[in-house]
Amino acid sequence: AYDLLTSISQDADERARFRARRKFQMDMEHNRLVSFDEGKLEGKLEGKLEDAKNMLNGGLTVDQIIRFTGLSREQIEKLHTGG
Repeated sequence: AYDLLTSISQDADERARFRARRKFQMDMEHNRLVSFDEGKLEGKLEGKLEDAKNMLNGGLTVDQIIRFTGLSREQIEKLHTGG
């Protein structure tokens, strides 16, 4: 293993290939993590929107729903109008 690492470290083409492979691996891992985080955020938003819809149906005011969910007035009014 040491000899392999020594030969790679001394060969500019091998170093470039290693860096390219490593960059690709890191980019793929980053994309996977970002996609996971975006999915979690979308799920949270969907849950809040569903809660807001139930609150509207339960007779709460838009101001109350804003306070409880943190959603914007526009998001809640879209639910109210069916948009």
